[in-house]
Amino acid sequence: EAVALVAAQVGPVRLIDNRTLRR
Repeated sequence: EAVALVAAQVGPVRLIDNRTLRR
């Protein structure tokens, strides 16, 4: 369960980081 929560938080953050880096 803990892994799922971490993945859920890291998933969106990675997408935001990728968008910011593309800028």
